[in-house]
Amino acid sequence: MPIESDSNPTSDRDAMELFRFAMELPNSGMFDWNLETEELLFLGPISDELGISRHSHRPLIEGLVPHVVEPHVNWLAEILARVPSFNGLAFFERCIRCRAGNGKFVWLRIRGNIAFTDDSIRGRPIHIRGMMDDVTALYEKVDQYHAIFESIGEGVVSFDNEWRYVYVNKNAEKLLGRSSEHLIGRVFWEVFPEVMGSPLEKIFRDAMAGEHTYYEHLYEPWKRWFGNYCSKSPLGGVTVVFQDITDKKLGEQARLAAEHKALVEQTSVAAQTVAALAHELNQPLMVLEANTSSLTHLLKDADLKREVRHIILENERQTKRASDIFRDLLGKISSWRHSQRVETDYDIHALIEACTRGTMTRFPDARIHLELKATRHQAFGDQVKIEKALMNVLANAAESLEPQSVKFPEIYVFTSNTQSKLNIHVSDTGTGVKEEVQAALFTEFASTKTNGLGLGLSIARSLFEDQGGKIWFHGNLNPGAEFRMQVPLSND
Repeated sequence: MPIESDSNPTSDRDAMELFRFAMELPNSGMFDWNLETEELLFLGPISDELGISRHSHRPLIEGLVPHVVEPHVNWLAEILARVPSFNGLAFFERCIRCRAGNGKFVWLRIRGNIAFTDDSIRGRPIHIRGMMDDVTALYEKVDQYHAIFESIGEGVVSFDNEWRYVYVNKNAEKLLGRSSEHLIGRVFWEVFPEVMGSPLEKIFRDAMAGEHTYYEHLYEPWKRWFGNYCSKSPLGGVTVVFQDITDKKLGEQARLAAEHKALVEQTSVAAQTVAALAHELNQPLMVLEANTSSLTHLLKDADLKREVRHIILENERQTKRASDIFRDLLGKISSWRHSQRVETDYDIHALIEACTRGTMTRFPDARIHLELKATRHQAFGDQVKIEKALMNVLANAAESLEPQSVKFPEIYVFTSNTQSKLNIHVSDTGTGVKEEVQAALFTEFASTKTNGLGLGLSIARSLFEDQGGKIWFHGNLNPGAEFRMQVPLSND
């Protein structure tokens, strides 16, 4: 019985016709390279255009195309070392710049697969097959874009599909602090290894996958902010247009900090005053409520006229309603105050020094001595609120030095550590705190001064507690008084 062939003559002819047509296309061709026999076979017009023999013997070290002028001459050997293989087969694609047979420079796109020995997952390369296209026209368009990029104010860099720098404009050289000669041909992740694992890595890799995006990030080693627009380039890599936006970001941060500081200044006093007024008004309301309750007992007297009975009942209802309103107001103030949080890491020693300078400017006769000895002084929280609270404590100490009986008007500030807190000690040589005032020292309208409102220490307490810290009166000295505070330290 004759053996039937599985081949289809018609499909075979179509395939051969398609192959012949591909081989006749200008600026392209195919190659087959046996690395064991060093036999290299070219098919297609491009071999004549490049001045390469259609059939030759060439060792691997010479590469696939002679006269390569890009930075890494032995590019093919490098691909063989870098491209991962699976089941003894690997694919590669690379654009290179080389000199054609007529002396002109051309850009070639070389794609193919590499066969490895199957004695291991990563064997020895034995065969390379693929195709080659002249993409000089495309690169000439890219060069036109590059000429435009040299005239703009932003930095522009381009990578190929292996993350090698292929273009760096003058502004990019300035922003990166590196010359194009130093960068071109090098892999981005090797030049800036600290980007690996950061959000910027994902942005760049998403751009390689075809996404266009803008991203602002702080490059920590330089303490500089950059804005990056990343997009897929027509040659298969990534183009990044970026600029230094540090001044813009610092300006935004300064504006937000100033707005937040003003908000804390305005609302802390206002909220505390309203809370204090609610507290004060609640007292007479409680008395009215009690008196009204007593009056309701008189309603049992049947001789009371209906109008009097109505007035007493309405008085009771309105008093209770006013009490409920004030209790609700206190709850809303407390909830709102806790929602106004801007928490960051900050240096509490630097904050104390700034508060000291501000206090001495306001009270020029007061001498303040600092002993900032805490070994850990990186705190966490809303530094504007801690600054406001500390300024109130220092102002309270400075105002206690005003009487003429104080011979040595001095304030002492020193710091120490506990396990997770930083302690601040503020003592003065003033008149001290009278015993009858100490119990109500941190309540609203309790003041040791004739003209004081009694809100400074009350506000300080609420601000410290709002930040997870605390403040307390340690006791009288001879002379003066001492207050102590605690603020939470940041996690290392």
